[in-house]
Amino acid sequence: MLNDRRWFAKMAVAALCALLIPALVGWWLLYGWSVEIARRTLAGEAEVLPSWRKPWPLLYDGMRGCLTYLIYMLPFGLLEAGAWALRTLVGGSLASAVATVLGLGALLWLLLAGYWMVGVTLVLARGGGLRQTLDLGGVRRLLIDNATPYQVAHIGVLLIAPLLAVGGALFLGIGALLGIGWSFALSGRLYAQAYLQAHE
Repeated sequence: MLNDRRWFAKMAVAALCALLIPALVGWWLLYGWSVEIARRTLAGEAEVLPSWRKPWPLLYDGMRGCLTYLIYMLPFGLLEAGAWALRTLVGGSLASAVATVLGLGALLWLLLAGYWMVGVTLVLARGGGLRQTLDLGGVRRLLIDNATPYQVAHIGVLLIAPLLAVGGALFLGIGALLGIGWSFALSGRLYAQAYLQAHE
């Protein structure tokens, strides 16, 4: 990615998008940017960092990916709501034990949904749409087919992304925004490379 002559300018725009994450627009743009990076990596293009001059395709991909993620997170919300209701409204040791089990189930679902987004990113990068991202069987087949590269890529992103954000925060604070941009770029790149490795 650093071979791109304009990589710093593109990362600077990504950092500005990170400021808009609370308004969702930044999340959509950065996720769409990550999908486009994966798409270019799959196509073997030399310049994998997309320009920000045409944000609408990035926004469209990002909205589809984020909508998919929110749908996949519904069970997490239900489990968390159930745990909260048992602790707050019912009380008692049995309710607390069941609430703990529900909380653990919610945590496991959160981890699974995060891993599932590897497949969703690749489905979008390969030209799929919302219907394909919500096809549980199709995404599952993609992730199970030679799963090790996907697992390694996902763990790599989970380990490196916080380091980038924390390391950036130590650099005048504003660097955290660059770290977030790098995290999205890295995920798109690594997921696509994992796909290529799985299909060699």
